Amino acid sequence: MFICGRIVLSQIEMKFAVILRKNNIFRQGTIRLSTYLKFRLVLH
Repeated sequence: MFICGRIVLSQIEMKFAVILRKNNIFRQGTIRLSTYLKFRLVLH
């Protein structure tokens, strides 16, 4: 029972880690996109 609970917890942690990594990549992409748009506005 205890070992099974530990395995379930580790699987949940792995899923959270994947979600956080995807969220971090998405946030970096949006920051790059916003800076790119600012540069376009400044240039034009």
